[in-house]
Amino acid sequence: MNTHNKILSNKEVYVACDFSLPLRMFNLPEIHEKKIKHLFPNINIIFIPKEISKLSLKSQEQLKKATIYWGNLFSKDMLKLMPMLEWIHFGSVGVEKANSEEVRKKNIKITNSINIVDNAMASSAIAAMTNLSRGLFRAEKLRTLKKLNRQSWDYFGEHIHDFFGGHVLIVGYGSVGHKLAKICKAFDMKVSAVNRSNLPDSNVDQFYRLNNATSALKDVDFVVNLLPLSDETEQFFSGDFFRMMKTTSFFINIGRGETVVEEDLIAALNNKTISAAALDVFFKEPLSLDSPLWDVDNVIITPHVAGYTNQFWPKQTDLFIKLLSNHLGNPIK
Repeated sequence: MNTHNKILSNKEVYVACDFSLPLRMFNLPEIHEKKIKHLFPNINIIFIPKEISKLSLKSQEQLKKATIYWGNLFSKDMLKLMPMLEWIHFGSVGVEKANSEEVRKKNIKITNSINIVDNAMASSAIAAMTNLSRGLFRAEKLRTLKKLNRQSWDYFGEHIHDFFGGHVLIVGYGSVGHKLAKICKAFDMKVSAVNRSNLPDSNVDQFYRLNNATSALKDVDFVVNLLPLSDETEQFFSGDFFRMMKTTSFFINIGRGETVVEEDLIAALNNKTISAAALDVFFKEPLSLDSPLWDVDNVIITPHVAGYTNQFWPKQTDLFIKLLSNHLGNPIK
């Protein structure tokens, strides 16, 4: 991207940004903030806290002029503070927080960051699949119990897969799913996918619709959930779904926690209805300290970081600069 020259605009532009939290992945580094301001001299970035009630009076006045929102914490309450809002850019994949009648009525443009996190998410899916199938997480649990020996390991023998030649069902076939399917094919896997359209794809052996996805389960080794959250997908993965999976199969969720009936999944894991699961997202986040998942021994848990990489901020900033230049009518060449 050629960003040596300033991208000039004749008017002041106010950007509301919630990337001010005390976490690396949710805090815009100063070097990237300076890069944006260098390229767009008339940009005013208003950093807003997680709790709207903590907004200063000055920030509240500035937000009245904001035409752009950049971040992940958008809500209907924030919309009330920004009557001139034209565009919401999410630093994540999910955009359901802007899925409201109020946003639609104002014809506000919505974009996400799928293209900068799809590599990381596909990598996370493969890492979960190989960890689960090769039993690495089981070995780690045995290590902590000081029982890491072949006798203890032998108990899990039925659940240790070759991985090569397995069958994966990708539920939600967007850019991440497409990339994951291509990788799985390189491992000689059979790939099935759930998608709205059945357009031919050389990486997919068979497509299903959401309403008949369970018909594939009797032969599936891995179910990878990449579904967005919607009325149609909410609580889609329930007890009936898990009971139709093989007892030696695995469930991976890097989509949305609300698409799963968490109690049913916990029961399926505890009852060994399925072999194990890898979960990056949950119904309530962060995972509460009293969640039964902490005590489930056949689950891998990560804190909603499947899309993160140490290259997140360079990629995120470049994407925002490109989209911002388009929005202001001066596309980067």
